[in-house]
Amino acid sequence: MVGKWKKTAAALAIGVVTLPVTTVPAIAGAPGTDPTVQSCYGSAKSYTAIGDVSADWAEWPDYGYATTTSACADINVKTNYSRYVRVCFATTSTCNEWKPAYAGQWTVVASDVLDNTKFWLRFQGHNNSTGQVAC
Repeated sequence: MVGKWKKTAAALAIGVVTLPVTTVPAIAGAPGTDPTVQSCYGSAKSYTAIGDVSADWAEWPDYGYATTTSACADINVKTNYSRYVRVCFATTSTCNEWKPAYAGQWTVVASDVLDNTKFWLRFQGHNNSTGQVAC
């Protein structure tokens, strides 16, 4: 038992010594520290996607399209409940792959999207979805 304790204590000591080294880069790149990210999320709008039982998804906006801006290079969502989401583009009427969006966390659902791109969000399942979108 003593040998096991010494190994555990040694492993913890090593972990404590290396923990700051491995977490510093993550903290440096965390959302909220980059002015571009702050600007993008600062332009976020609340959304309510209305569910459609016959289609088994919820979409936002209800009518028409949302349009990307110069505030963000990506389309980001922050759902109030974990959902799978995809982006559909008006010019092609095609949608990207489903991506998991976890409650309370920003998720990039489309990357490097041009400004003034018309799109809509589709949430898997027929329940309504609420949260924020930054684009």
